[in-house]
Amino acid sequence: MRACNLRLNPPGRGDILTIVSLYSSWPQRLYRRVLEELQLVGLDLPLAQLRARLPHDTPVFLVGGFVRDCARALIESISVDVKDADIVADTEGLGLAMRTLGGVLSRTPLGGYRWQAREKGIWIDAWQLKDTVWIHSLKLPVNIDSFLDGVDLNLDRIAIGLHDQSEYDRGCYSAIINRTIDLDAKYRLSELEPDELARAIVAHLKTRYHLSSSILKAFGRFDLDALAARATERLIGDGYPDAMVAQVRRFITSFEKRRTTVRLSARGRES
Repeated sequence: MRACNLRLNPPGRGDILTIVSLYSSWPQRLYRRVLEELQLVGLDLPLAQLRARLPHDTPVFLVGGFVRDCARALIESISVDVKDADIVADTEGLGLAMRTLGGVLSRTPLGGYRWQAREKGIWIDAWQLKDTVWIHSLKLPVNIDSFLDGVDLNLDRIAIGLHDQSEYDRGCYSAIINRTIDLDAKYRLSELEPDELARAIVAHLKTRYHLSSSILKAFGRFDLDALAARATERLIGDGYPDAMVAQVRRFITSFEKRRTTVRLSARGRES
């Protein structure tokens, strides 16, 4: 796997006025950088082959971590590692198209497709927009806005249209500037909250951004042993390396220790 080696020279983090003045140019710069990085990690041709097998002008969006990490590099002038790329497509025939491409194809835990176009290459996770869990469950309009309205982490709420060079930011830039991770999607499914918390921890460990107070309070509603087990199952299913899964378990364990200490301290004061 190759690193996303992005080195730009934006202003320092404290120079917010300069950052704001550059905001209008970010979409074009981000689109160009995303294309460069797709080429760097060898996903440009596989994505072009996939789009060629879909009906002409099918809306195909690059979403999630790949775009987020390129945005972080653009704003913070850092290097980031790319694990995979996520796409959503407004089509009925995504699975059929992907089966014609060769490589290794499997299903994801939430009903999408995972495709590794070449041996030892990074993979592409792909969904039909209509099959996205919250669009399907809540019967939302099938479009990119509905998709982004249900993305759990503010940091991941960004998309690039590969078919028309469009950019949709629904909180990613502000999350990067404020260095804060939150679970504040417009649409949320309660049964997915443990998975969302696990993803928030992963994002915190990778970026060292702060977790919002609402996320920290959410931990108090869960049996943390059960949460650790659920997180482990989900992260392994999503293809995260063992080292990251172990880090998440350690984070949850340390949080449980802190919570126990606070409870014992409170009881001591009461007595």
